[in-house]
Amino acid sequence: MLIMGSVLNTFSSLVSFILKLPADNANPAFSNYFYYLASPFSILVGIFLLKLKNWARVATLILSILVAVETVLTTPHVLRQLIAMDPHGAFLTQLVLLIVTGCSLAFNGVMLYYFTRPKTKEQFKQHRTVQEIGKGPEADTLNI
Repeated sequence: MLIMGSVLNTFSSLVSFILKLPADNANPAFSNYFYYLASPFSILVGIFLLKLKNWARVATLILSILVAVETVLTTPHVLRQLIAMDPHGAFLTQLVLLIVTGCSLAFNGVMLYYFTRPKTKEQFKQHRTVQEIGKGPEADTLNI
């Protein structure tokens, strides 16, 4: 999911850059630049998560915190912009934005919970390639 979301974020960031969409229609300019940098990095992190690299687990935790903070900081701005565009649908707009924001925060919360669990951390620390094991002291006992 992290890889797919990152690919979609990268694509939407590139489209908004190519079409020169104004940053203040939906998110502050900071948010756009944040996702220009975070999305491609998230794709790389997602690939290395599949390879059980511990640095990717830590990077996922950091990215989840940064995205959650960015979501909380930009939500009021987005809400003001959406209400300004459609003052008659303010209730529905607020409801939809709260649902989307809640889903984003919940997803990042689940990521933080899952990747900080002791069993998950153990899996990332125990995963070593045959080449890494062959270089360690246990190489003699494994006949590598």
